[in-house]
Amino acid sequence: MHAQPRLEPDRSLAIARTRERLRAHYLRHRNSPPFWDAYQHLQDELAASFPDDPVGACNLMARIAETLGAVPRAQLLDRPDESC
Repeated sequence: MHAQPRLEPDRSLAIARTRERLRAHYLRHRNSPPFWDAYQHLQDELAASFPDDPVGACNLMARIAETLGAVPRAQLLDRPDESC
């Protein structure tokens, strides 16, 4: 099972902003290359807000994409300390 990271206020705001920006790109581009370019850019920005947990940032992005309908099921990354 994947644990949810405990969120600090700044991180919560970064997540909310990222979610809204990604939603806007999805509404504009649907599941096309421009959407995935934006996804990668936003993931890089979000990971910068999570320097101690970049895997958590990637998993959050995957969950957002799933919620939007860009993917049928998010593929989550294991953290290095979790067994496969």
